[in-house]
This record gives sequence, C-alpha cells and structure tokens, in this order.
Amino acid sequence: MTVGNTLVIVGSGPVGMVSALLLKDRFNRVVLLERQSQERFLRTRGFTFPIVLSPAAIRVLERVGVWEAISAERSPYFGVVIHKRLLGRELTWTAKRAGVYSHWRNHIVASLYQAVRHHGIEVVFEADVTDIDFAGHVCTEATLGDIPFDLLLGADGIHSLTRRRLAAAHPDFAEDEFGSTLLDKWYAYRLPSTGALAERFDGGEGHFALHVHVDNVPQYPDDKYRLITVAMTQPREEISVVAKYGA
Repeated sequence: MTVGNTLVIVGSGPVGMVSALLLKDRFNRVVLLERQSQERFLRTRGFTFPIVLSPAAIRVLERVGVWEAISAERSPYFGVVIHKRLLGRELTWTAKRAGVYSHWRNHIVASLYQAVRHHGIEVVFEADVTDIDFAGHVCTEATLGDIPFDLLLGADGIHSLTRRRLAAAHPDFAEDEFGSTLLDKWYAYRLPSTGALAERFDGGEGHFALHVHVDNVPQYPDDKYRLITVAMTQPREEISVVAKYGA
C-alpha cells in the first residue's frame, strides 16, 4: 500500500468524515477543514433531516466502524407516502421495505465525528480556505497557512468552494461552470408544514411526510411534474418541497 504525506479534505460532513476514515491509513496526515464552528457543527438541535442509507452505504459505514453507533438511533420517518392520480382518481399508499430505516443527520454526524477523533484525525473548525494551488499541490488556510497536499478532496456540497476554485484554475471550464446549475430544472421550495400543505401532504405519524410523489395533480392536468417533499422538524417544523419538471 502506497502511503502519501498529506490528505486535505474540505468539508467535514458525512462524506468528508467517511472519506477520512477510509483513507486514513494511506496518509501520514489527514486534515479536515470545516467552515462551521465546533458548537454549530455538533449541535443536537438545529438543521437536521432523516437520511435513508442504501445497503452499499451501510457496508461502507460498517467498514469504517460506525454503523453500530449510527443504527442505534432511528428516525420515525421511513415510509414513502405516494399520491398518484390515475384515471381521474387520486390514489394514496405507503411503501415500506423491511430492514430499511432512516437516521437523523445530526446523529450520523456525531457518530462519525467520534470515530474521527478516536483515530486522531485532525479537524479544523471555522476554517477559511483562502486559496488552492492545484498545480503546486498547496491549500492555504487563513490560520494554518500553506498546507502541501498529496491529495485534496472537496466534500463541501453543491455550493462547493473547491469545485469553483478548480473550475477557475482549469483552462477548459468557466469559473462558474460547476454551480447550482447542476440541478437544472429542479426547483426547491421550503414551506411551513401547516394549513393546506400539511393537510395535503400529511404522512401520518408525526404529522409529516418523509417523501411524497405527485404526478399530474388535478389542478394542472396538462403539466407533468413531480413534487418530492422532505419533512424537517428542526430548527422549525416545515416541509421542503422539490419540484421536478419534465421526464
């Protein structure tokens, strides 16, 4: 096994921490750069939502030794409530799969963070990445200064700083080439889960729906689109709605 000197990971969410745990034995130093404060990153209440993990994801979590801790706490949201209009009738049913559950994101983060700290992986909170020199393999952070790296991973989400920096440095791509336009024809709406929305999309237990798919709603029979709603109880009760147009 070839061992490198330094792995830098920008973003210490679940993807960043899992990557660090998977690759820790291949590098002498692994550094996770997280823009949030430690208190905000590890808060037990706040921005969280249920995540359903695929069998492949579970195998990875087992491999890095965190699945037992994660699976100890489940979210109550694991059914898929489906509303579909068929031949003029509105049909509703709940699809559940044996052995499939959802888990709160903040609990997943806390379990992964405990494993990261156990293995002595370096986490820098309130990190400010000021520059990434891809040609010279140097990442510059405001406090740490220049960090030479053998491999840099961007795990910092859809509005990725690393992706923007890479696009700016690459001769074949515009600086804004890899922005939120990757979600072409997807439109997200966040609405309070009260009133008509709650009545229309109520999933039963907890007065929330985990996922709701709606095709050809009665009010707009000529518009083919799908709504996917995700329940969120923190920091406030609401349902996030994503509308997909087209095929």
